[in-house]
Amino acid sequence: MHVRGSSLSQPQVIEALRPFIVSFWGQADNEPIPADLLPFYKASERGTSNVHCFVLDSKGKFLHGFDGLPVIQGSPLTLSPAQLSAYYVREIARGTKGMSLPLPKGEPLTRLPDVKDGVRLFIRLPGRQDTYGYPIVETVENRDEWKTLAFPKTSREIDAGKLSRWLSLCYPPGVNEQLHPFGSVKGALTLKPTGPNEALLSGKVRMAKSDGDYELFEGTFEAVITYGTATTFRGALTGIYWRFDAPRNRWMDWDMTAAIESRPK
Repeated sequence: MHVRGSSLSQPQVIEALRPFIVSFWGQADNEPIPADLLPFYKASERGTSNVHCFVLDSKGKFLHGFDGLPVIQGSPLTLSPAQLSAYYVREIARGTKGMSLPLPKGEPLTRLPDVKDGVRLFIRLPGRQDTYGYPIVETVENRDEWKTLAFPKTSREIDAGKLSRWLSLCYPPGVNEQLHPFGSVKGALTLKPTGPNEALLSGKVRMAKSDGDYELFEGTFEAVITYGTATTFRGALTGIYWRFDAPRNRWMDWDMTAAIESRPK
């Protein structure tokens, strides 16, 4: 399961989920609920949240169901990350009530995801204290990126789309209307030598869900590349992510930043 931000990525919730196999189904465009999931929906007490969670035993028997957001007076989005995490932990515990305790737990994974040859990205919305402020870590195995960024004897221009496997992952966590990477990455980047074994990459980047959609991100990409027995890349993408606020009928400008580093070095 790919958990991108929100309560499921909180340490307390991860600890509570360690005995379980976690999977998910994502509904798109009001598609029908799969037949094998319908009994779980019918057995659950449901509020207004569009996210529903089910706790099953090792044989797939339904034990408990709950909303992804608690039912409270006012908006549940006003709750802090700690309060939302406590809600998930409490509901998971309700689901395991009556089972043989303690439940066996897999070994915790405390290390960051990594790749043998590629890059690691750290994506976040600086200054936000809500669930959208959780940092995201992504990794990408090298394909042709190092060839694209080969040492330049003279300054040359690179289409930002050549690095789309990295840049397309730079979108905020937990944004319901964007559940997939950007499909369109445009911009002109300049790669120029700054020393015998070093170069600077810089330029503007614009991204959208697809080539036919309006752009949702515009920013600046800057990086230092060192060449030797292996290529070392250190860069940052900073800019504005636009999100439409339907209840207020207006667009919001969110500051977003992403750090990109080569791995394993």
